[in-house]
Amino acid sequence: MSSKIPSKWKGTCEEGFGFNSSMCNSKLIGARYFKKGLAFQHNARVSMSSARDTAGHGTHVASTAAGNYVNGASFFGYTKGTARGMAPRARLAVYKVSWDEGSLTSDVLAGMDQAIADGVDVISISMGYDRVALYEDPVAIASFTAMEKGILVSTSAGNAGEGEFYSLHNSFAQ
Repeated sequence: MSSKIPSKWKGTCEEGFGFNSSMCNSKLIGARYFKKGLAFQHNARVSMSSARDTAGHGTHVASTAAGNYVNGASFFGYTKGTARGMAPRARLAVYKVSWDEGSLTSDVLAGMDQAIADGVDVISISMGYDRVALYEDPVAIASFTAMEKGILVSTSAGNAGEGEFYSLHNSFAQ
C-alpha cells in the first residue's frame, strides 16, 4: 500500500482522551468522535472522550473489513496461516458515535454526515432502529444520502438472533 493518502480525503485525526493524531498512519487515516447530543443528555459526562474503542466491537468490525495481512496467525495453534480482512489494502477512518452511556440519533447522523463530507467510499454501521419504517429510519435516510453521493453503506441486520423482526432489517414497513 502506498503511504500517500488520496487527494480526495478531507478527514482528520481528532485528538482526545488516550488518542493523539500520531496514532493515525497510512492505514488509519481518520478518527473522529461525536458526543454532543449524549453529553448534553448526561450533563457532559461521557466516558473516554475520544475515538478510541472501549468495547472492542468497532475494532473487531474494522479488522474484519480492512485488516492488513498477518502471517503466522493461528487459533491457539490450530489452523495456522495468514489472516486478513476483506479489503486489506483499504484505508480506514473511524467515527465513534456510540458510548458506554448509549447513543443518540443526533450524534449518529452527525458522524454519518461527517464521513460523507470527509470523502469515504464505504460506511459500515452496526446500528439500526427497531420497528421503524424505513422511510422514518434516520440511519436509512442518511444511508440514502450517502448512496446518492456514490458511497456504499453496509448496515447490520441486528444482533438479537433469530426471530420475525431480525432477518433482513430491524424495522418493518407500515
